[in-house]
Amino acid sequence: FLWSPPSGLGPLTGFLYLILAYVLLDTCFTLYATPYLALGAELSPDYHERTQISAARAFFHVVGLFAGGVIPGLIIRRWADAPATGFAIMGFGIGAFMTIVALLTGALVRERPLGPRDTAAVSWRAFARGLLSTLRNPPFRIMIGTFALILLGGGLHQTLVPYAFRYWLRRPE
Repeated sequence: FLWSPPSGLGPLTGFLYLILAYVLLDTCFTLYATPYLALGAELSPDYHERTQISAARAFFHVVGLFAGGVIPGLIIRRWADAPATGFAIMGFGIGAFMTIVALLTGALVRERPLGPRDTAAVSWRAFARGLLSTLRNPPFRIMIGTFALILLGGGLHQTLVPYAFRYWLRRPE
């Protein structure tokens, strides 16, 4: 949706479409990334082992960032005469690859068995109590506010780049 907007959208409609597509993308990414990032702490009670798990995750993150920076350019260059096709193939291919990797991670990685301290009752009330307790923590509020501003700035920039090139700079290529 993000890389292949419908043709014929005007500037405002295209802008709103891209914002909606980005929010959908970011929401889906959050549904995947939040448990994925929390998994390291759940896999081991040992500090050093959790550090090794985080280091392995960080290594594959860097490999993924490198591949994500190189492979899209190769795909788009392959379809230079039909950029819309190149972007569609790139988006589908990378999305399919990420889906496969996410499913493999979920299928192959096992959490440690629950101990007696881990069997707290799961309920919406317990969730709300924990969330409110977290939100009452002033350093957390500062951190989450700062993080939200950083993501908002980066997200707006990423969303506006295609719009700016096409409509403001009049350089759709």
